[in-house]
Amino acid sequence: MLDRMKYVWRFNPETQDFDDVLPLMVRNDPGAYYVVRDGFGDL
Repeated sequence: MLDRMKYVWRFNPETQDFDDVLPLMVRNDPGAYYVVRDGFGDL
């Protein structure tokens, strides 16, 4: 699934905002809240 991710945003609870991150971050910090856009839409 990581190879299909085009854009990933990670929620930052301190700033209450989403930060752009690399798809690899999803594997390194799976407990965080992410919005992922792949070739099929948003997850």
